Amino acid sequence: RKKIAAFYPLHDGNASADIQERNANMSEMPWDEGLERNIRDYFGEKIALYFVFMGHYSYWLIIPGIIGLIFQIIVFATGNFSSSVLPFYSLLITVWAIVMLEYWKRKEQLKAVDWGMTSFEDSEPDRPEFKGALIRSYIDGDETLYFSPDEFTSRFASSQGVILTFMMVVVGCVASIYVLRFSLQANIGANASTVASILNTIQITILNSIYQFVATALTDSENHRTDTEYEDNLITKMFMFQFLNSYASFFFLAFIAQWLPKPVGVPDEFVGQCGATNCMEPLAINLAIIFGTRLFVKNGTDILIPYIQAQMKLKEETKGTRVEDLTLPEKDYMLMQYNVLIDSIQNYADAAIQFGYSSLFVTALPMAPFFSFLCNLARNKLNILKLTTVRSLFSPLLALRSPHRLPVCLSVLC
Repeated sequence: RKKIAAFYPLHDGNASADIQERNANMSEMPWDEGLERNIRDYFGEKIALYFVFMGHYSYWLIIPGIIGLIFQIIVFATGNFSSSVLPFYSLLITVWAIVMLEYWKRKEQLKAVDWGMTSFEDSEPDRPEFKGALIRSYIDGDETLYFSPDEFTSRFASSQGVILTFMMVVVGCVASIYVLRFSLQANIGANASTVASILNTIQITILNSIYQFVATALTDSENHRTDTEYEDNLITKMFMFQFLNSYASFFFLAFIAQWLPKPVGVPDEFVGQCGATNCMEPLAINLAIIFGTRLFVKNGTDILIPYIQAQMKLKEETKGTRVEDLTLPEKDYMLMQYNVLIDSIQNYADAAIQFGYSSLFVTALPMAPFFSFLCNLARNKLNILKLTTVRSLFSPLLALRSPHRLPVCLSVLC
């Protein structure tokens, strides 16, 4: 029998080319309203809001980035990772973070009013994936899907157990890494901290990748009625785990290591289990390696992997056919799917983790906001390039439920 093999909106060549042209202009900044308006009209509010936030966040990074770079030069010049100027920078970042987020709340509300999204949740339809028994509503008698609250509670409790298990795995991995660091310190000295940071980076990357699939499967199994409920629960799961996974080693070095007894064989001048005369230097090394690796590797893989996948799919689907002979729907079918719901959540999660690296432990690496700013400029352009050339938007019943204006193609196979 026939079945739908693909359901996706086609790219509009003219509109897409206009966005690409503006994006290629190096003077076009993430906070420019012209590009933001084009993205909203073409891709819809959900994707546009992410770019609005990144523009707002990037703009606010300019001042702390410049000041942090100056303070970092002072730290390198003096060789003192506990320089007396750092407490003032910490105070600046504290005030900056609060004010930046408060201004974002105001901007978010203004966008909701401007885009007509203020009462969206009041009339939000059920998710197509929501399953339940068809009954008559006890309120108005209309037919409605019913899902037992007891069954939902049972599934939700099971999900929490799985999440707790993954979090314990993170704690075990971090503890193992620092036990290994002290066993290596006698042989490689200060390089042991670098090795530990590299291992921690690998652990963070691998566990985040695995957990993303687990969190999605758990949220699917909970059977949420609306997209908003689904998103809220998936965001909570991902944030809980990624917060612990990304920052566990930093909290250990910043607040715990100095109070633990010194391992046998370390120099007398070393403090606790910091592996140095103070914990600021290993904390700075850890942040520089993990943060720097995440900036470059994440930006690279986000565009490189979809591009390679698209090329492999193109090669597989066009055996014996020239690419020039393909129609527009066939060319768009070769693109990799961009799930508006899942991929948008992952983008926000990446931004939230970066924000933590730029604010929570910024005393150890004052130049972190500066590199976050540069990363955001590149990331914004790469994301737009990916959406317009490598990805095809995909979501169940996308054309019926999303405000974007792209024509839809149904690919039907017998």
